[in-house]
Amino acid sequence: MGGRAVDSPFVRAINRALAEALVVEIRRCRMRRQDVASASGISRAYLQLLLAAQAHPSVGSLILLAKGLGMRPEQLLGKAMENLDRITASALPPDDPPP
Repeated sequence: MGGRAVDSPFVRAINRALAEALVVEIRRCRMRRQDVASASGISRAYLQLLLAAQAHPSVGSLILLAKGLGMRPEQLLGKAMENLDRITASALPPDDPPP
């Protein structure tokens, strides 16, 4: 299976899109980051990495985060995809198009 390099512009855009979705949802829920981490069963340090777009979350982590935020995983991913569409439309270089 072919794939993109972990540090490619597209992977960075994915991480940024998820980070932006998480920030919006954390604010919407009016939760502190520590409370989100606790409700999600992940460490605050890992949540900080995700919010800084410096980590590549697993599917399991995405499910836990969504549940901790009181939403379905597909809702969180949908918001991240909307962000990704916006980010890639304006930021990806032509030599690294989305798949």
